[in-house]
Amino acid sequence: TETYVFDMIDAISQNRKGDALSLLHDLLNSGEVWQMLLALICSSYEVLLIVSEMKEDGFSLSEICKKTGIHEYRIKIASGLSGRYSTEQLRRILSTCFATDKNIKSGLLEYRLAVEMLIASI
Repeated sequence: TETYVFDMIDAISQNRKGDALSLLHDLLNSGEVWQMLLALICSSYEVLLIVSEMKEDGFSLSEICKKTGIHEYRIKIASGLSGRYSTEQLRRILSTCFATDKNIKSGLLEYRLAVEMLIASI
């Protein structure tokens, strides 16, 4: 599942929203729960933000791994993707992720539509 989420985030970051939505639907239709998918999306963008900020501060990838305790593979993936966004964009995306979670849990939006809207907004 995590690999598919990385693929989905890669598709989002390359502005291939159709591919990202297709992956989302495949995951949901295969029985994955929206809470886990949204959490993985949020977590991935948190790591992107951390890597982006730490790279701006001059840290190497190995230093980022040591200081954060995040697995080297996730840091390497995030490093490649983080260059596609500014730090401010990543903060905005993360804020939208958290708002999406709140909107679903408060009953404002149905989960499938909310996650689709999140992907479309990135």
